Amino acid sequence: MLAATFPTATLPTATLLGPSSSTTSAEAVHLVQAQEARRVEAFGDRLDVLLSSAQTGGALAVAFGTVPPHHGPPPHVHHREAEVMVVLEGALEFSAGAEVGRTWTRVAAGGAAFLPRGVAHTFRNPEDTATRTLIVALPGGFEEFFAGCAEVFAAAEQGASPDMAAILRVADAHGIEFLVPLGAPPAA
Repeated sequence: MLAATFPTATLPTATLLGPSSSTTSAEAVHLVQAQEARRVEAFGDRLDVLLSSAQTGGALAVAFGTVPPHHGPPPHVHHREAEVMVVLEGALEFSAGAEVGRTWTRVAAGGAAFLPRGVAHTFRNPEDTATRTLIVALPGGFEEFFAGCAEVFAAAEQGASPDMAAILRVADAHGIEFLVPLGAPPAA
């Protein structure tokens, strides 16, 4: 039993535990406190990455997400990973599949959504306050897409729009396809 071998009361934070120094990330135990998460911001959203693909041998990534009021991504497809989103605070409205962008389903705090790989989807925060989620990407890698986009946003001058061609290159490199032109005005 892990608890008997490694009592949690004596474990340092952000610890990598395994049978030997040659243990790969996928074979090791990772313990990360919330305050040790890697924060990345892009598109007005925030991810606090608890477990990265690098830490889990590519198996998954886990992050807390914060979606600002009345905000959400354009319709898109993840060609490499499925997503699980658990709404921790607030609510999200999801739209997916053939009805993406036309039919919405509300998921309140305590609810969850499974978004399979290859299925078009989007979500939005209908609330007047930020919504917090727990996101699990299977396999991992989504967090690196978001970090790459964060770099593009950070490189934009104060008040300027990010380089959308660069965002699309990052998305393409990570198997993410946006279904509407980025930067285009919303359809009436």
